Amino acid sequence: MSKKISQLPDLATAVGGYLPAAFNGVTVRLPAADDIDPFQFGAVGTGIVDDKAALLLAINAAIAANRPVNGRGKTYGIAGNLTLPANAWLQDISFKQLTPAAGTVRTLTSTGGNGIKLVRVTVNRNGTGAAGVHQVDAGIYIDGGSNHYFENVEVFGDDIGSGFALWNATDCALVGVYTHDIKYLLGADPGNDRVQGIHISNCTRVTLSRCRAETIGGDFGGGFTLRYSRGYCYSGSTDVRVLGCSARMVDQGNDTTGGTGNNRFLFSDCYAGDCLTYGFKFANTARDGQVDNCIAERCNLSGFIASGPTGAGMTAVATSDIQFTDCVAYDTGYVGLPGVPVAGTKVGFRVTNGTFDLETTLGIRFVDCKAYDRQAVPTMAFGFWNEVAVNANGRYDEAVGCVSIGHTGAAFFGMHSARCEVSRGAVQSIPTATWTSVDWTADVDLGEMHSTTSNKDAVFARRSGSYQSTWGVAFAASAAGRRGVRIVRNGVVISGATVLLATNGAAGDTALQASWVSVMDAGDNLRIEVFQDSGGALNLQTTSGGVVEQVS
Repeated sequence: MSKKISQLPDLATAVGGYLPAAFNGVTVRLPAADDIDPFQFGAVGTGIVDDKAALLLAINAAIAANRPVNGRGKTYGIAGNLTLPANAWLQDISFKQLTPAAGTVRTLTSTGGNGIKLVRVTVNRNGTGAAGVHQVDAGIYIDGGSNHYFENVEVFGDDIGSGFALWNATDCALVGVYTHDIKYLLGADPGNDRVQGIHISNCTRVTLSRCRAETIGGDFGGGFTLRYSRGYCYSGSTDVRVLGCSARMVDQGNDTTGGTGNNRFLFSDCYAGDCLTYGFKFANTARDGQVDNCIAERCNLSGFIASGPTGAGMTAVATSDIQFTDCVAYDTGYVGLPGVPVAGTKVGFRVTNGTFDLETTLGIRFVDCKAYDRQAVPTMAFGFWNEVAVNANGRYDEAVGCVSIGHTGAAFFGMHSARCEVSRGAVQSIPTATWTSVDWTADVDLGEMHSTTSNKDAVFARRSGSYQSTWGVAFAASAAGRRGVRIVRNGVVISGATVLLATNGAAGDTALQASWVSVMDAGDNLRIEVFQDSGGALNLQTTSGGVVEQVS
């Protein structure tokens, strides 16, 4: 057995208690004089022999001394699961799973204990890809507890499951966690996700900073594919912050989903590239979130997507109220990724219904975002696409100050806005000497502001703000009398918004215009009334119409 670290105080003291070394490409520190060395308890650190019993003794001693177990950068074999008690602190240590196919395998795990701390820790799952259960097995699996801290942790190695899983925990931080090269090996199409880098489930107040998930996928008979993998999965969690994290070479880069919902989340300065389906996905019951300065590059289906519920019972807390600001989707629809591309329209930023959606995916806002296909042969069909019907409560799915470049279809499709264009599909007979409200029988309505079946004469403001309205009406030819138009708000004629013109014997059609700009409250409405006193009925022509639009 090597000398105990406690026998080398002169070396530790000479460098202030630490000795620099290299560990998985990260500068690390060798044990201080009072760190706990697993070799003191019989560990061999070859990665071949099961060191679990010795490590448990070392961990308990370290907890009693309030010091870390320092593995000196060596690799320790683990057969099955090493269960960490509360306040376990490991650093500068690697683990290799020796029995990857032995039932539920979680090389490092904890249940209910607080204060787990892992610093510069590596876990090799060491599987073939054929074992494991999705959402059950993992290289590191922490269930419950609070105040956990993980820094420069690395997990790799094949088998179904996750690299790093954090469940039912509160007040935790993941800094520089790196999961990569995790693959499944199956004989048939599994039909759903099987491997993922980091899984955060049913947690509260968790921060991920500078984490990475890369090259995660599998093979179900056709060679390596990214299908059925996720870089990050967030389910049922509240107050999660994801800062400067990246995902690359996966099926879905970030999947914020789950039956019980995610809420109050923030993604900032994150990257997702080379994703077979989505870079950033917010599905089922993700709500009240912010996505800022994020980039999705070469994602085959969509760079960013917000999707409604896919299961009954989820609609009460359906995906809604997410704002994307200063995000960019590059080269959506890229086809050079491992695996067969998933069929569907290629869209930079997308909002869609779910299987059980009740048109509830609302309040999705893209602000100052850009969809940009830079490829020599563009594959992005639409920059911004919305499939959810507009709702009359003022909660729109909208693109504000956004731009699309290089699309093959259109820049925008179906995006809501507080804008409505109305017109006449046929002439309307206007009686003489009577102010008459115009029924608008056709519209281009992007904000549920008008109906062609009820209250056809009214255009409604669905949310408060400053609105501009411009109207033009045309009367059939008559040389007799006057023609007029006026704007009416909530049944009251707006002062200064009346135009009344004498024909002066002119024989042709008479056209008039009126406009108005002012603040409107949600629920306010505008109507247009017209007047003529030619002595008989006169037709209002089909060229009549107007635009009402919120400008601030």
